[in-house]
Amino acid sequence: MITVQQIIDKLMEPVGVLKGTTDRLIAGSASKRVSRIAVTFSSSYASIRAAVEGKVDLLITHEPTFYSHQDETDWLEGDEGFEKKRQLIQASGLAIYRFHDYWHRYEPDGILSGLLGAIGWERHARAQALYVLDFPPTTVRRIAEDLKGKLGIPAVQLFGNPDQEITVACLSPGMEGGRRQIEKLMRHKADLLIVGETHSWETNEYVQDAVAMGLSKALLILGHMPSEEAGMQQVVPLLEGLFPELQVSFISSTSSSQWL
Repeated sequence: MITVQQIIDKLMEPVGVLKGTTDRLIAGSASKRVSRIAVTFSSSYASIRAAVEGKVDLLITHEPTFYSHQDETDWLEGDEGFEKKRQLIQASGLAIYRFHDYWHRYEPDGILSGLLGAIGWERHARAQALYVLDFPPTTVRRIAEDLKGKLGIPAVQLFGNPDQEITVACLSPGMEGGRRQIEKLMRHKADLLIVGETHSWETNEYVQDAVAMGLSKALLILGHMPSEEAGMQQVVPLLEGLFPELQVSFISSTSSSQWL
């Protein structure tokens, strides 16, 4: 018999115990017996419903279940949407584990390495800093088209000149924060920063100022989910190797976002 806690312990093992982490069991019992696991980028209502319909015992998610970094719920009490989501989880007995900080602390970072594999850019990554990419001279436009095709996204947001020449780019999947994103550009003298999302008043403004000064800087924004979902897909083979007797699947995230 394999329990939720045994799976969590095995996922934590390569890193050790982290203090102040967001990663924890969000719902369900640590002693619950597991035969089916599903992995997802975001434990949205749609993902949870798919897990329940698939008779999943443990759902492993990268992002919060309850709309805040620490999954606090006191401020949501009585809200119709929150109560409906919580009712679905409780009625099903589904266990939900957040696997965020630990996956980023793997060597290499599980999210970053998964993204590099999905877009086929491993050969461009520097061995000692995988997020730094060296390209033969190309353009922002060509890189954007490559990313859209390989990640299956219809559009990316650009700050800068689409025809700017690129030889060094930095990856920042998800949302690292403005200072870390800008420091990557500075430290590696990169022409292009590729991110999941930004605080628009930080990274975006830095790049816009650089462009106004005539400096060769550009910013591509992919969206948080497209930049990190490929990394979470790599949790599936990891679990299959650790627990070959269990059924492991991936639930793709969905979005109702659209431009009108």
